[in-house]
Amino acid sequence: MTDPLTWHSEIDARFAVPGDARTVLAESLAREVASAERPAFDTPTWQRVAALDHEDGFGTRIASRAVLTRPSDGRFLIFRYPFRDGSSRFVIPGGGAEPGEDAHAAVSREVFEETGTHARDLHPSGLLVYHLLASTIYGADRTPTIQYSPILTGTIDDELPNTGGREFHWFSIDEFEQQPRRPISDPVIEILRASARGETIEPLAVWLPA
Repeated sequence: MTDPLTWHSEIDARFAVPGDARTVLAESLAREVASAERPAFDTPTWQRVAALDHEDGFGTRIASRAVLTRPSDGRFLIFRYPFRDGSSRFVIPGGGAEPGEDAHAAVSREVFEETGTHARDLHPSGLLVYHLLASTIYGADRTPTIQYSPILTGTIDDELPNTGGREFHWFSIDEFEQQPRRPISDPVIEILRASARGETIEPLAVWLPA
């Protein structure tokens, strides 16, 4: 039997994503996010992405996520979430942005909601992840929506006062490389290695299949 963590949902073949225009725009977003001290979501590039999604019949969801390490040993925080298709997957902290929030504000709020403590020293990593929220892991009745997530790096307390029952883990890079992982894991590991050197990765936009 396939490990549910490594099982990938099929995306409806009717949706031709990401497409050349969306790929170019996502790469522009990655460069824009990497160069901003506090990446905003109301720039002309973000507006063009939303317009393209609308033209292609998709919704647009803007999110922000973070790779957070703890001071005591440098391990990073990751959640393991159950999905509606019965699988469970590793997901870094963060979530959807609310109107008026920039990437820092969105991920700060989400991290506090998910852990009961605050993320600190947040910086753009250079990575932007975008993917379709229409596969069976989210439920067959979900409106096809493309989510765009700048990934920030930062630190967080060793103790998490309130995770709301979420299953969480602390991994070193080497430990995480031994886990069954999704495609997003490779750029996350690249971020961690660069952060350990005090660097960021070159701006990169990654399409996550499912």
